[in-house]
Amino acid sequence: MKPLLLITALLLLSSANPCIARPQAVRGEWKIERGNKSGYKTDNSPAQDIYRNAMNYYNGTNGYDRDEKKAITLLNEAAAQGNRLALYQLGNCYRYGNGVKIDKKKAAEYWQQSADAGCAEAQYELGYLYYKGDGVKRNYTRAIELFSKSADTGNAPALYMLGTCYYDGTGVERDRQLAIRYWGKAADKGNRKAKEKLKEHSITD
Repeated sequence: MKPLLLITALLLLSSANPCIARPQAVRGEWKIERGNKSGYKTDNSPAQDIYRNAMNYYNGTNGYDRDEKKAITLLNEAAAQGNRLALYQLGNCYRYGNGVKIDKKKAAEYWQQSADAGCAEAQYELGYLYYKGDGVKRNYTRAIELFSKSADTGNAPALYMLGTCYYDGTGVERDRQLAIRYWGKAADKGNRKAKEKLKEHSITD
């Protein structure tokens, strides 16, 4: 069974981080939450309406029949209008095979466009591809740049990866104290891996 992603799609009130779609490691539906929470607001642009319809077709929610093909068509339509969430979601689709064949090169291309539009999640995901050399040529310097941009918005996985890079000296000069600070910030946001690293560090060092 192909892994599917649970997507919470909102737009940030601040222009510093306009994209906060968050993939969760679960199988099943893509989810959209609406409303105003912690400074976030929904985007009522035509492209965002198309994006919401795409999610409804994929999930079969709000009176829509589930239709992956229609969902992908609408995501492409919204992406063509520059919708950063649609671009980000298409990257997820091609990375994990949600409604399309897995194509990591295409995933990187969509995430690049979304990252350029300020999507913190896309910045993290693209950074991780560069870190692993997965679908793109491995480039630690580029990975650090993308992780840093995403971490500046408070993205927990990006904070965790920066901590890992500084701890191991990957793409940056090794700095274990800075690594611990990044892990601490990620842990404060509930990142499980960061919590485990801090626990491991306290035991082994």
